[in-house]
Amino acid sequence: MVQHHESLFYNTLDELQATHKSDHPDILNLKKKYGNDVQFSTVMHRAGIEPRFELRCFTIY
Repeated sequence: MVQHHESLFYNTLDELQATHKSDHPDILNLKKKYGNDVQFSTVMHRAGIEPRFELRCFTIY
């Protein structure tokens, strides 16, 4: 079972790629909020959708 917690959206790919660092403030805040067992995935939405880049935070049970 997957429980989606929250998504954060970014306007540029560079902003999204910056979240791959473990000390990124958004990553630290999500781990503080939902615990260290959360996982992350990234989504690039098709052109024309703004903001286009998404970081999803979820837990797998």
